[in-house]
Amino acid sequence: MDLRRGGWAQEVDAELRPGQGAVPQGLAGTLYRNGAGNHLSDYVIDGDGLVSAVTFTPGSPVHVRSRHVRTRSYRASLKAPGADAPPVRLAGANAAGGRLRTLLPRPAASQASTSVAMIDGRLLALGEGDMPWELEPGTLETLGRCDLDRAPAPSGLLGRRLGSPYSAQPCWDPRTAETGNFGCVYGPRPRDPWFPWHFAGAYDDGDDFTAVARYDTELGEADVHDYGPGHLVSEPLLVPRDRKQFDEQGWLVAYEARLTAGTTNSVVFDAQSVADGPVCTLPVPESLGFTFHGQWAHA
Repeated sequence: MDLRRGGWAQEVDAELRPGQGAVPQGLAGTLYRNGAGNHLSDYVIDGDGLVSAVTFTPGSPVHVRSRHVRTRSYRASLKAPGADAPPVRLAGANAAGGRLRTLLPRPAASQASTSVAMIDGRLLALGEGDMPWELEPGTLETLGRCDLDRAPAPSGLLGRRLGSPYSAQPCWDPRTAETGNFGCVYGPRPRDPWFPWHFAGAYDDGDDFTAVARYDTELGEADVHDYGPGHLVSEPLLVPRDRKQFDEQGWLVAYEARLTAGTTNSVVFDAQSVADGPVCTLPVPESLGFTFHGQWAHA
């Protein structure tokens, strides 16, 4: 199955066994990730949210579960498989009917596929132009849209017409134990020449994201393990060995997707020895889709 050509990732609920190495002792918690579980158009991130959870429990097998977020977009796509234009499209994708339809303001159709965050014990699947969708943290069952006590509610007639904004990039302050966020209302802005999604200090060398790396900003050195062509590696998350001390002593957890085979591996690296390769590779029986962002939740 190739998600780049209209495939759908199947939901999975299974125990995982290492295909290489062993699960590190002391690694306990859940890696949540979110991304496109299908591919609805030529827009690379235009896909319905598929949230996955890989849970590490000392003394027990690693467990993986994935579930599509039951948004309006997902339900509409189920009713129109193979259609030329899905009934619901991601904000930013070209609308059916030409440029004029694309420019007309319309509420963002949340696919809840950008990120996932655990806030006050609630697991939230996030998009960029709608309120979060709440999931049950264990089963990943969709509980519905979460208005966060109407904190992200827009003001004014135009704001309500264009949607309820809540960014998919909340920021947690470890000093105050508070989570901050913002919202963007989508719509045509004739005076603005472009619309930014992300800024990053990066460059394109012509390859996909095929490597896991740790970069030392003081020494200017990179510790890299490159899987090579045909692989896609998610952003690695650092899991510190000591929860009370946030430093480089820990593990990097990520997904490694094999594009042509349509498979996913959950991988664990020693954060101080990335170039040595993963200390553990856990093959997943189904693809976990194209994941964009995620969060680690300690046990």
